[in-house]
Amino acid sequence: MLAAMQAADWPADYLRWEMALLEEIGNDEHKLAAALQYEGGGRISEISHIEAEQLRGRQVDPVTGEERGVVQVKGKGGLVRDLFVSPETYEALSAAVEENDGT
Repeated sequence: MLAAMQAADWPADYLRWEMALLEEIGNDEHKLAAALQYEGGGRISEISHIEAEQLRGRQVDPVTGEERGVVQVKGKGGLVRDLFVSPETYEALSAAVEENDGT
């Protein structure tokens, strides 16, 4: 059924609704993990032990042309890939990594 729906069928404020759900998460670590999953498509196994050297700074997303924070993760089958997240999420992740002595 979802495949048959067109973009015009979705509510105009769908994205705001999803972001509001993230804001309802009370635990800051859980909120950060959910943001990395939602924004960057990260798997729990990829984002649960991010270290300082995985933080690649900010770059222009090659698809959207927007400035994004880049986090390099190692996923299934040892595949290394980049997660592109909002600058706010990247800064929160950077602060969390620094607070936990780089791990």
